Amino acid sequence: MNEMLEKFWLPILIAVITAGGAIIAALITKKRKRGNFTAIGEAQPLPRPYYRSQHCKMGELAFEQLNYPEALRCYQLALKDYPDLSADKKPSRDTARVLFAVAYMQDELAQYDDALASYNSVCAAYRTLYESKRIFKKKIAADLAATYNNIACVYRAQGEYDEALEWHGKALAICEKVLGKTHPSTATKYNNIACVYYVQGDYPKALEWYNIALAIREKVLGETHPNTATTYNNIACVYYVQGKYPEGLKWCNKALAICEKVLGKTHPNTAATYNNIAEVYRAQGEYDKALEWYNIALAIFEKVLGKTHPNTAATYNNIACVYYRQERYAEALPLFRKAHQICLTTFGEEYLYTKSTLERLQKTEAQISAANA
Repeated sequence: MNEMLEKFWLPILIAVITAGGAIIAALITKKRKRGNFTAIGEAQPLPRPYYRSQHCKMGELAFEQLNYPEALRCYQLALKDYPDLSADKKPSRDTARVLFAVAYMQDELAQYDDALASYNSVCAAYRTLYESKRIFKKKIAADLAATYNNIACVYRAQGEYDEALEWHGKALAICEKVLGKTHPSTATKYNNIACVYYVQGDYPKALEWYNIALAIREKVLGETHPNTATTYNNIACVYYVQGKYPEGLKWCNKALAICEKVLGKTHPNTAATYNNIAEVYRAQGEYDKALEWYNIALAIFEKVLGKTHPNTAATYNNIACVYYRQERYAEALPLFRKAHQICLTTFGEEYLYTKSTLERLQKTEAQISAANA
């Protein structure tokens, strides 16, 4: 299987990450104006077991086709094809890798509690393997670091940034020691730490860490690799929130050219870049252009991630914000309702983004009531 593309969660500005999306994370942190740009964080690639059962092969195919619910179903069935993880049996590396795939898909589908439980089981399996093996210790350590990275991505998607930084730090320490500071997997950890600083509003630190990741990726992977595109996108996010819109749009377009060519026009990371281009246009008051790009992103998110995914919710919110600015309150209202309901179901009523969507919803209802009075 090809190396997995970065996880991304949608803070409303979408920085690209694949561990549960970027859009929401940017919105939920401190009350700073960040817009709806998405920074993309990166989950580690889905590892391929040495022995691949038929269910595992079906899961890989569904994943490559961006059919995430089917991929999850197949990987869960594949667990029955491998030795179990019970205490009286030593897990195989294949078993751990299939369970990792289950956790990864749960995270992609915003099933965060399930994903954390699965990832913790993967950690336990890799620790047992590391202690019992005399060979392959370096590879097992790298697998453990990948799992720590993805646990951090889940915490980041839920807005638990201190936890995210702690787990990213654990992953980085292993990668720097085992793989070296210029390895692509180490660059992923630099990118993801930058994403956390970004959503916390520490933009100088975010840009510093993004540039470390970018230097490695351009040199080792090349300037047309999808992971390089992710860092281009994320640097665009920083320039955007600093009000440097032409610079942000330049980096977005660099990312988009790679995503469309390498990933295709219907990949979630491509959609995240469409969202971000829309956000730049929205910030400059070019609402018609913004709506055009938002709707392209929305069509992809609804089809690939589903209509109840946080990234889809973020795009509902973004389109509704444009309608509100245009005083098209009747069109904004149902979209704010959708965004709020998804956030309420996924994160709970105390989550900052849930509260912010409710506030927008109530303001829109008030505008409609005033117009009808």
